Amino acid sequence: MAWHIRSYHMPLDSTCQHLHDARHARRGIRGWVAAIGATLTLWRQKSRERRELGELDDQQLADIGITRVDAQREAQKWFWS
Repeated sequence: MAWHIRSYHMPLDSTCQHLHDARHARRGIRGWVAAIGATLTLWRQKSRERRELGELDDQQLADIGITRVDAQREAQKWFWS
């Protein structure tokens, strides 16, 4: 019985190439899904923080060094900006 050891430098046959392409595509899809998930999480966080900023009273805003006008301006921004 002869054993054949494949070198990584040898071209892949069509079956192996298909499996390689499928794995590569799944990695790409997972990357896109992860990036979309991270973006949605960031947008949700910004939205929540801006809403909370808009709810602070004048003393709390003074404690963090922000004026009411600055807080309102920030709270009115779109979640993606």
